[in-house]
Amino acid sequence: MRRKRAVKKDGPPAGRPLLTYVEQVDPGMSGLSDLFFSLSDPTRLRMLFALLEGEMCVSDLARSAGVSESAVSHQLRLLRSRGLVVSRRAGRRVYVSVSPDVVQALLSLGLEHVRP
Repeated sequence: MRRKRAVKKDGPPAGRPLLTYVEQVDPGMSGLSDLFFSLSDPTRLRMLFALLEGEMCVSDLARSAGVSESAVSHQLRLLRSRGLVVSRRAGRRVYVSVSPDVVQALLSLGLEHVRP
């Protein structure tokens, strides 16, 4: 005889991952997870902090972050897809900037949390 799976009234069914359940209840959770993933890399963080000073071309951003232009371009692709940076082309150069209010608030809150 097969046993029926127990179901909690206010939670996920037994044996079901909580994150999958939460994503079904609130689809925005996946977007929040993507945002935190975007902020989880030290190179991306260095780039975002540099961009808070103002718009930069990719070569200057690479120098500021201490990585190659290729690495910057790779990281920018992810940051652009998450809506954290915007870029514009001027001739052969690509200039990148952030939305200072949103990014600065996120980074400031994160720093407050990790500082002793």
